Amino acid sequence: MYQIERVLHPIGERLVALEQQAQACQWSAESFGAILRNRGYLWCAMKDHAHCLGYLLLQDQTDLYEVMQLTVLPDYRQQGIGGALLQAAIDHVSTEQAEGIFLEVRASNQQAVALYQQRGFIEVGKRKGYYSTHNAGREDAILMRLLCHVIKKSID
Repeated sequence: MYQIERVLHPIGERLVALEQQAQACQWSAESFGAILRNRGYLWCAMKDHAHCLGYLLLQDQTDLYEVMQLTVLPDYRQQGIGGALLQAAIDHVSTEQAEGIFLEVRASNQQAVALYQQRGFIEVGKRKGYYSTHNAGREDAILMRLLCHVIKKSID
């Protein structure tokens, strides 16, 4: 079992280790720290209040919030952790004076696209060749957005 917890203290090195295990984009501890110091918010899915199974990093971009990264360890995927982390961020943004939330996702990551769509995100554009791939190729990013008036309707 896990709990979604808002993390207020820097844990950049732990997130770097999680990124490596998840084979995600592998940000540096400095990158995590910079976002958290610049109006960033972090939620972790914690097991026994000690082990981070996944996290969501959100940054306040003044009128919009951006999901900077959502990562779940491979052995814990498809167990609702990503959805719970995303819901924590949506709940936070719904209390703020913001237009909504946006994010980018790899076009090939159909599980993530489906999760975002289930939560009300819509596709608003693409960035051609935005991501690099393991074989030195390029992959498109899908741009998605959830507007606050949509969030508030789903809460009411």
